[in-house]
Amino acid sequence: MTKKAKIIWTVVGLVVITPPLGLIIFDKKQDADLKREFDLAQKAGFAIHANDYRKAVAPAEPAENAAEFYRRKSGEKAVNTLILTDLLANPTGANLSEAKQLVAEHKDGLLHAVDLAAARPRCWFDRPWEDGYAVLFPEYAKMKNMAQLAAVRGTVAASEGRVDDALSDFRAINQIASHVEEEPVAIGLLVGQAIRNIGARAICTWDIQHPDPRYVSALKTAVENWPVNDYRKGYALELYWTTDILQWGSTKEGREKLGLPESEVSPMEGKVPAPLQKAALIKIIRAYRKPYEVDPTDYRKADAALQESMMEIYTAGLAFPTGAKIMESLSGDNNTFLLPLNDQSSKLVFTAILRALEQPSIPKTLDLSDLKSPYDGSPVTYSYDGQRITLQFATPGGVKEERTFTCPPKPRDKNDDRDPLVN
Repeated sequence: MTKKAKIIWTVVGLVVITPPLGLIIFDKKQDADLKREFDLAQKAGFAIHANDYRKAVAPAEPAENAAEFYRRKSGEKAVNTLILTDLLANPTGANLSEAKQLVAEHKDGLLHAVDLAAARPRCWFDRPWEDGYAVLFPEYAKMKNMAQLAAVRGTVAASEGRVDDALSDFRAINQIASHVEEEPVAIGLLVGQAIRNIGARAICTWDIQHPDPRYVSALKTAVENWPVNDYRKGYALELYWTTDILQWGSTKEGREKLGLPESEVSPMEGKVPAPLQKAALIKIIRAYRKPYEVDPTDYRKADAALQESMMEIYTAGLAFPTGAKIMESLSGDNNTFLLPLNDQSSKLVFTAILRALEQPSIPKTLDLSDLKSPYDGSPVTYSYDGQRITLQFATPGGVKEERTFTCPPKPRDKNDDRDPLVN
């Protein structure tokens, strides 16, 4: 072979061999870097394995576990949520008659399940967390439905003067909320808040229509103990789901687990070398940790850091085209760190209505200047026109949110020795 030919073949060899060799070296480095990033994430409290989810909820003994009463039974039908909402909004006349019929109809079914569940201190569903994003939470809808039905039963009891029975339903509603809040996911905390709102609004209605100081006392206790959740915990656990979605989307077996038909697989799938995919995962893990460097009480700053990190996560996720497509469809509004402000708003609303109910009669005006919107610090406003109480407070963007409570004039209890409010 001539000297010139040797040079040519050497160059060709380098061109052919060097890139794969470079990728092999890079791949090994990424393996080490990826392991280190996962270790750091786990030490920081992020879930990277199914067991990290399991550790977040301690197992419950069968005798104290309410889970069985929330699982949908064969042939069991849910009560129409719209009907329940309407009955609770205006429990008078024909609506009250329908409420009584519903209570009688479900006495031995869902309402019996409410009583059994509320008597248990814990709720542990023992979910298959190894399924990652494919884990389902079918019980949440039933739990909310049960809470609404319990509120309807309490409304019937209040209308008949059975205060103790109504308060028992109020306690049951809050116990259901506590049960759903045991799960280490943001949606569980959100459903818990929704259920607490159902109970608080119901007891407000009971006291407005059938005044009794025991309702006011129970509401006051609930408001004082109203949870403002740390949704960062749910966000930390979502790292496991995100990495699962991305990696499952890259294999046929994983896509089957996600229920994704092959017709929806990205044409770019498989085009990104494994070392570059690992490098992308490293970027994603780092991006997830970024919002945790911000003071958690500075919600707006934390949320801004979250938005920035989500952009980095989506960008890095393009190394997994099909998984990135799934993530895009799930993204929505990533306001995880602003959710505590929603919880504070609920507490604020019921603190305000509580002050009105503590008066001998529903006041037309009420000074709530000390109650500030958690969004911008502006005061809550109150008005009563003889038919409904209206509360207003600022939300993000300066928009005023309005909460109303329909109410007939509240009669003065003849045994009430409180001083009448001077309007």
